[in-house]
Order: sequence, then C-alpha cells, then structure tokens
Amino acid sequence: MTLALPALLLLLACWPGWIARSCIRRVGGHAPDGATRPQAWTEALLWAAGLHAGLIGGSNVLGWPLLPAGELLQLLSPEPARQAGAWTALAAHGAGLAAYAAAVLGLAAAGPWALRRLVSRFRLDRCASPLGPLLRPARAHWYYLLSGADFTADALPDLIAVTTVVDVAGQPWVYKGVLDEYFVDPQGQLDRLILQQVVRRPLGVQAAPQTRPQDRFERIDGDCVVLHHGEITTLQVDYVRLGRTTEQPPRLQPVDDLVDAFAPTQPV
Repeated sequence: MTLALPALLLLLACWPGWIARSCIRRVGGHAPDGATRPQAWTEALLWAAGLHAGLIGGSNVLGWPLLPAGELLQLLSPEPARQAGAWTALAAHGAGLAAYAAAVLGLAAAGPWALRRLVSRFRLDRCASPLGPLLRPARAHWYYLLSGADFTADALPDLIAVTTVVDVAGQPWVYKGVLDEYFVDPQGQLDRLILQQVVRRPLGVQAAPQTRPQDRFERIDGDCVVLHHGEITTLQVDYVRLGRTTEQPPRLQPVDDLVDAFAPTQPV
C-alpha cells in the first residue's frame, strides 16, 4: 500500500493531462496519434503540470484555495502514521477536493477544445501561417489534404473532387467522385474514402477520338461509394470552386458546371 499510493496519486494527477492531450490533437473529428509511449507520457505530464499549476495558482490568487497541498504531500511519506494523519486532514476538505477535481477535469476538456476551435476558426494552423509548424498536429496530413484546411477563408473550395486508380479483380479502374467523408486509423493513416456522384472507366481502354471526356465514364448507381485505402494505387485531389458572379482572387481555377470538375485536363 505504501509503495502503490504514490504511483496511484501520480496516475490520478496525470489523468487531466491525458484528457487535454487527446482534445488538442483532435482535428476534423479525428484524433490521429502516432507518438511513441515516452512522447505520449511526456506530453501528458506537461499538460497535467500546466493545468495543475494554473488552477492552483489562480485559486490562490483569488483567495479560494481548493487543494490542501501540505496534506497531499504527506500522503507520499513512507510512514503509515503520517499517511493516516493526512487522510484524516483531507477528509475535512472533501468539498474543496471535489471542486478541484471537477474544475481541473473541466479545464482539461474545455481548454484544449476552445484552443483548437480558435485555431481552426482563424486558420492559424495553415501551412503558410507563421504559427503553422507549432499548431499543426503530427500525423494529421490527411486532414489538411482532404479538408481544404490549408486555404484561407476567402479561397475555400466549394467541393473536393477525387480521382483514384482502384484495382478491381486485377484490372485497374479510374474512379472519379466528390469527396463526402474520409476516415483515418489511430496512427493517422488513411483508412477509407466515401465518394458521391461517382463515375468510373477501365484504365487503358481507348475511346473514339470524337468521344467527350465525360462520356468515357459510366455512372455508378447509389448514393455513395466506399473505397478502402488498400484498394487505391493512385490518388489525385482537385480543389474545385464553382463559378462566381463577382470577381474573386484566382487562388483556384473556377468551373461553371459540376460536370467540368470531372473532365481531365489531360487524357488518363
């Protein structure tokens, strides 16, 4: 009991750090995490230390000390008598301990969530942003590629068109569609794509010279098509902006019709 109590207290103290670490890494509904165990523990310890220091310091400045630090330190003593006395003293601060636990857990969840929302709202994590290298989560490259998060607010694409080469029964097929959703695995690698308005054609089949590019494809019935990453050999992403009635900065090439978004600029 004497040896296990300090370790238990350390785990409880680090718990808010793990919550904060998970919240700050969540982008686009995903929380990819490819960090090694030492890196993860280091990040959690830093977050926990910052949360505890901020909350304890803030409560003391306001004159509302919530945590009896002296009694908690006595719990780390190897002497059972001191531990028993510390438990007795802590029993008198039950309300303060409960308030502190609720405050630190709430701050661990709300603080990083608000910070991530602020970063996303003002697009401070864009590749071109001066703060981008500091605010971009590791292993979130698929999020920035497939969400358009690297664009400024006035240059956001209206849709993201995806062209893939998929191996179907040993034969390569070209699939084109509008990206609806994507999913990544816990390591941050792409798991599957969900496409809408999908058309396809076999790769390498020559069409008549007078055939329009969009007529070379056959439309797939259904609301959406799910493509697993293991089936995809090539992936092309096009950020499409539909035609504008007013002059816009030419960040992306605008199109006047959704069908034109699927027309290849070069023969495939």
